[in-house]
Amino acid sequence: MNWIVYLLLVLSMYSCASSQKDDNLDFEFDSISNEDFKVIEEVPYREHEDVFEEVEINDDSLVKESMARVPEPKLIVVENKVSNVISKGISLCYRKQFEMAFEIFDKTYFEFKNHPSYWNQIGTCYFLKGETKKAFLYYNKARDLNPNYVPAINNHGVIYQQEGDHYKALKVYEKASKLNSFVLTPLFNIGQLYLRYGFAEKAKDIFKSLLNKNPSDVDALNGIAMSYFLLGNVSTAVVYWQKISSESQEEPYIGLNYAVALKMSGKKQEAVSVFDKVNDNKLGQLANYYKKVKNYIGVQ
Repeated sequence: MNWIVYLLLVLSMYSCASSQKDDNLDFEFDSISNEDFKVIEEVPYREHEDVFEEVEINDDSLVKESMARVPEPKLIVVENKVSNVISKGISLCYRKQFEMAFEIFDKTYFEFKNHPSYWNQIGTCYFLKGETKKAFLYYNKARDLNPNYVPAINNHGVIYQQEGDHYKALKVYEKASKLNSFVLTPLFNIGQLYLRYGFAEKAKDIFKSLLNKNPSDVDALNGIAMSYFLLGNVSTAVVYWQKISSESQEEPYIGLNYAVALKMSGKKQEAVSVFDKVNDNKLGQLANYYKKVKNYIGVQ
């Protein structure tokens, strides 16, 4: 992206300084045609292009709002099918193919430079690279074009949350949610923060509203299950965890808590069964918790 800004700056400098003719210059024009001077038409901005229409919702009601919700096999499908080149670029970013992604963004600059979604996705690409300061600037650029652009506002909140400023993140998520109640991602993020700080009743109401929109959403089911669990209603929590597919129960952040709830409900064998299916290759920061759950359940 930087080379475009630099090139435009250089061109403007030379155009201002080119009034004096130099007869000693000898240029080769044979390879230049009218096509080289063809103006690239800008693509009109349409808000519906900010979602990924080719992706099936299934058990994730947020997948059309954030490519982060799409597992890698689906990302490959999106990259091949989606007609919106912005979506193709961000798909590559989530697969860590940043060089290819930025090539797409560079080539489409003149077509999409006035699209807030374009700058928002470039910001997300930098965020995925770990360059949060650049990401923040590009999200700001999206908001320069549209101060109420919810995805960029929400992504500012994600950066605040990553930096540990959860109060500021919460306020930003709340602002994004109020601006557009039909966008679900900020609401989900609010629910997660409520759970983190033990506001289980508030979190429960949020995840219940998400389930009203998509009863099979995995993270909403897990969120409401955790809410009931924290409220001491373990049996209801188990009911919601049971609604999650076996494949999703293999995720440590779901399966471990579900196993604990089953053990607390006196269902040791079921707890062991769920625990054994947890993918221990994806534990990450949950490695110590995994060991504690294993000891609590009594797995040999």
